[in-house]
Amino acid sequence: MGKNVANLAGIAALLGWSMNVAITRQLAEADMFGLPSLSLLVSGTFLVSLDAACGRGNPATAGADPKFWLLGGASFVLYLVCYICGLAGAASREVSLALGLANYLWPAFILLLMPLFFPCRLRATFLLPGILLCLVGVTVAFLRDLGMGTLWREWGENGLSLIAMLAAAFLWAFYSNAARKWGGQANGVGWFQLAAGLVFLALWAAGEGELGLSGSTLLPFLLHAIVVNALSYLLWDIGIRRGDLDLLGILANFLPVGSVLFGFWHFGGDPGNGLWSACLMISLGAVFCRRGLSAA
Repeated sequence: MGKNVANLAGIAALLGWSMNVAITRQLAEADMFGLPSLSLLVSGTFLVSLDAACGRGNPATAGADPKFWLLGGASFVLYLVCYICGLAGAASREVSLALGLANYLWPAFILLLMPLFFPCRLRATFLLPGILLCLVGVTVAFLRDLGMGTLWREWGENGLSLIAMLAAAFLWAFYSNAARKWGGQANGVGWFQLAAGLVFLALWAAGEGELGLSGSTLLPFLLHAIVVNALSYLLWDIGIRRGDLDLLGILANFLPVGSVLFGFWHFGGDPGNGLWSACLMISLGAVFCRRGLSAA
């Protein structure tokens, strides 16, 4: 496979992930635990089976440190719990799209955590402005076009969801560093999705609810299981292993814009100037953060 094809695979993964916030919210509206569980079990089974068919499916021979399976796996599962519950708990679809932008603080969190895992030097002249831009962008997204006078009302309605999305960003950053440090040749995504699916299955069973799969939820379920969770992870793995890392890294910084574009196209409505401003600030902040890393 050539580099250009691998780059296209990485770009396709980013396009798939731009659906994540809107599709996850739609799925969680119908069934907060049952449908995400089924989706993760389907996608996890697909990825594990594919790895096995390609000769990469034996965790014991992948050379990964046990910390990867324990700490990395726990952070991945908790990331999904925080992410899905955070979006499900938002007061409306519009709010879920706004809060979804908080998850895109993960580039900044990856850099902040990196010295705990690798010898590196962070350049404050780029990193601090980048983090500040991201935080201001998240604040603007949280308030949208409502103004500061509604801050406490917004916090009362959506504060827990915002905390969950920020926690998801931190947990994803921890997992990303853990996978690079301890992962060896292991591709644990399929196994971790299966574990997360079992966690959501237990939560669904504890609630004794009915599975929300129906004609109206079939399409978002398939998009979530096949495109967001299975194909996007698979294509991204191809892109980062065989493609241009710099190009894909730059394009990944603009996931917030793609997420908002797809979300408001899918749900309808107008994101307003506040949300567009938040997207641009978070994307620009991610670019600055990327410039804030130097080799030790």
